Amino acid sequence: MHLGDAKNKMDLTKTITAYDRWYNFVEIMLKTIQMESYFMIHGKISTFKKQQKQMQNSGKIYETFEINLKNPK
Repeated sequence: MHLGDAKNKMDLTKTITAYDRWYNFVEIMLKTIQMESYFMIHGKISTFKKQQKQMQNSGKIYETFEINLKNPK
């Protein structure tokens, strides 16, 4: 289902969409954010190694980090 179609059928502001790693990463994030929705993206285990290490060292159970959309790598 495309996001535009989904927006007409459900309240995306109360929805978390799961994307597979094959979607265009930055484009799909921006589109979902513009629709005021939430998402998670299945990525390769090697993605965001630096952030993963910081999260493991923080001692917190749940943690988030920001992604620079100008330089998504």
